[in-house]
Amino acid sequence: MLSSLRYAIFITNIPKEKVSAKMIGTLYKIRWQIELIFKEFKSLMDIDSISGKKDESVNTLIYGKLIMILLVTDIKRAASIYAKRVERELSFVKLIKHLKHRQNLESAILNDTILEFMEEIEQNIVKYCKTKRKRKTSRQLLEKNIGFLESLEVPKSQKVA
Repeated sequence: MLSSLRYAIFITNIPKEKVSAKMIGTLYKIRWQIELIFKEFKSLMDIDSISGKKDESVNTLIYGKLIMILLVTDIKRAASIYAKRVERELSFVKLIKHLKHRQNLESAILNDTILEFMEEIEQNIVKYCKTKRKRKTSRQLLEKNIGFLESLEVPKSQKVA
């Protein structure tokens, strides 16, 4: 099954002394996660569309979206901590859907109930988490010095004959 994933080619300018060749794939996974964050902001928070025509309007909309990204990033950070307490991983997509649903976040800001809103997220954190994963996270791979391709190998005890 994984025989087609046996080879991966990565080109980098990182000196050999800094990072071993087997860790380049793991580092690339982290870089890719950063790309995904921008993709999520673009698709889930509509940061790629601005409808103003005047410079002042456009600037206001850009600053408003940047402030919203900062706020949502802070909420995501707190929710990730809540998720770790129950040994789960936060789903950013599920969290964003909750924040946008019936303008939950907007209402909490306007009604000055953001603390209560965060308490509700903490109490119901499992609803905003991914299903339990069996594979290691990129951070775990780095901490244990496990290369990208090694992380894809199926343990002998799980191989099907």
